[in-house]
Amino acid sequence: MKNKIIISIFILIASIFIAQVVYAVPAAPTPTCEIIATVLNIEKVGVVIHKDFVESPRQDLECYKVKLDILNITTYKQEGVGSCDSSYVEKVEQSGAILTLTEYEKNPIEEGQKIRAKIQFGSDEGFSSYFLSDIQILEDAATPQDKKEVELSYWYYTIPTIIILLAVIFCVLFKKIKK
Repeated sequence: MKNKIIISIFILIASIFIAQVVYAVPAAPTPTCEIIATVLNIEKVGVVIHKDFVESPRQDLECYKVKLDILNITTYKQEGVGSCDSSYVEKVEQSGAILTLTEYEKNPIEEGQKIRAKIQFGSDEGFSSYFLSDIQILEDAATPQDKKEVELSYWYYTIPTIIILLAVIFCVLFKKIKK
């Protein structure tokens, strides 16, 4: 009986020490998708990563949170059981994607641009998201100056057309009055 109590106490103490050493299990592999999307919003944010509460309770990570309107998605590299389908698109568009500072510095993006990029779901020690990489800018965003030039070019053609039309109407009416 005494041996059973000692063994039970030993197992209890050992389980307490073992329970404190928790190793993070990596996320299941997911496919890498290639997207063509329009950047709706990009914002620099700080993300808090909760690690084990014994040694380092948290870590702050700076990155960019990007809201996208995904126009097309294809599978770039198939890993795991997931797929690049409409449910993947919905999840990315609802949660936004993460762009690390190093990826942003390679090719800075801004609102309104049309981009091609790779995107993959990733998870690590208390932080999981959809990560963008290998970004290529397909179309730049229209600047206010570009919009103003389009509006002005419209009036450059419209005003002369109106003047010619009024001249024709005046000539037709003037001929009718002379007769």
